[in-house]
Amino acid sequence: MESLQETRTVKVKRDDGNFVNKINELEYYKGFVFANIWYSNSIIVIDPENGLVVKEYDLSKLEKNKGAGVMNGISVTDEDGVFYITGKNWDRIYRVKFADF
Repeated sequence: MESLQETRTVKVKRDDGNFVNKINELEYYKGFVFANIWYSNSIIVIDPENGLVVKEYDLSKLEKNKGAGVMNGISVTDEDGVFYITGKNWDRIYRVKFADF
């Protein structure tokens, strides 16, 4: 029987060895974990086996209404490489294609 019991944890770090804090809103896609970093407009792609960040996307151009809040939502769709992205107090949801996934 499956449960939601935690089985292990992974510390997330960049190539330079610095750890990533405030990881928020996780989505599992094609063997990787996509997450945004709280209080930022960045999406990171994490290898769940070792915690390494394999890609980082700056989506700050999506924040049309400056001061409305930062990105805080990411959701997988049924289209290959396509995600929905939204933010705190944003007035829209964006459909974003990560071509390299």
